[in-house]
Amino acid sequence: MSQNRTEVLAECDQTSCRSVKEGYQMIHDQYLKGDLSLTITAAGLSKRGWYTCNCDGTDLRDVELQVEPLITTAHMKTGESLLLKLDVPDPVEVLYNGTDPAGPSSVSICTVSRSSVECIDQYEQRVSFNSGLELRGVTPSDSGVYTIRNMDEEVLCTYTVTVQGMNTLTPHSPAQRKLWLQTSASYCWRFPHVLQQTFTRFRLSSVLYTSSYQV
Repeated sequence: MSQNRTEVLAECDQTSCRSVKEGYQMIHDQYLKGDLSLTITAAGLSKRGWYTCNCDGTDLRDVELQVEPLITTAHMKTGESLLLKLDVPDPVEVLYNGTDPAGPSSVSICTVSRSSVECIDQYEQRVSFNSGLELRGVTPSDSGVYTIRNMDEEVLCTYTVTVQGMNTLTPHSPAQRKLWLQTSASYCWRFPHVLQQTFTRFRLSSVLYTSSYQV
């Protein structure tokens, strides 16, 4: 974890508050009442880490924003395409744990860095990247648990996938349904929309928030 206290996100004084960086704000009326809450308008994985409230050069409070892994269950039909949304800023690894008890417990099938994808041989011809990792033409043998984690082995998402039956549509039919594994645009995370800490009321001349990100 880096300790970067040079990046100011939002700040207030007796006359006004302003957002120094997009996505962070403080409310002036609340500030005048001694409420130094910082609102993160689009929290996500890239904003994990420590946030520091500083007043006149003195650190008042450190708050850590944590993000819980998303756990999803999906039921699919043979021939459909499985699309794993990977809207995360860092390189990730995709692990597969099959349902066959005689098979390996967990296999790294792909690594993704931005839009660059590298997969093991048996997946190379079936996988492409277009806003997510797409596994085409799934069969019952693709049933299992798909885990997305970063290079520090921190789990970001877990998808339990069950593939059953035969699809009545041809595999390349325009009407073929793609399963988008996402929930209300939260992709690979669940998070609080507001990071809020209320401090003891006292008279302030100025206050600012800085951040420390995990790297």
